[in-house]
Amino acid sequence: MFCIPQYVLKDTASVLSGRFRNFRVYRFTDVTYDVFKQVVVIATLGKISGEDSKKNYKWLRSIGEGEKDMLPTLAEITDEIDVRVSEGELGFFRAGKMNPKELAQDLANSPLFEELIKRLEPKNLAANMKRPMLPLKPAHMGIAIASGAVGGNLGTHIVAGITKRRKDITEIHDDEGRRTGEKVTEFFQSIVRVFTPDDIHDVE
Repeated sequence: MFCIPQYVLKDTASVLSGRFRNFRVYRFTDVTYDVFKQVVVIATLGKISGEDSKKNYKWLRSIGEGEKDMLPTLAEITDEIDVRVSEGELGFFRAGKMNPKELAQDLANSPLFEELIKRLEPKNLAANMKRPMLPLKPAHMGIAIASGAVGGNLGTHIVAGITKRRKDITEIHDDEGRRTGEKVTEFFQSIVRVFTPDDIHDVE
């Protein structure tokens, strides 16, 4: 059972006709139809022959492009409608004001926060740093700090790695030494920023 606006049938006819059969379509009564133009599509899940599928497609599309008077209303249903559940219990939706206690209980039982931690936690926090085989040279230490793998509060100062966007401008000259233009190169450079009690220093 699908409760959708009548004009939406024009765009969903292909999907519905390819996956369902035994269609019946009713519209809301005049009291409620004019608000959202809604209809109820009742069908049975299951594929049918190509020819019947094409007929259903054309029929559903014509309803989506047509007027409300071409459909019977829900009040005119005379036959019984059997809705079967294949597996498990039939779920339901509840409308109304949200209950804070129920929401807290649902969140406590939900894997949402655990999944968020997995997806949003920085990778370097979960990484296990091992001691290198040889002592790090100053260049190696600078790269480690600039990348964020090493740093933080070192007691008397704080060390952090940051990346800055740089621009390098080089003048272009011809064979006679006259300036003909300039070459602009943009790049990113990692530097180490040191915070001391008195000042801030950038080490490139």
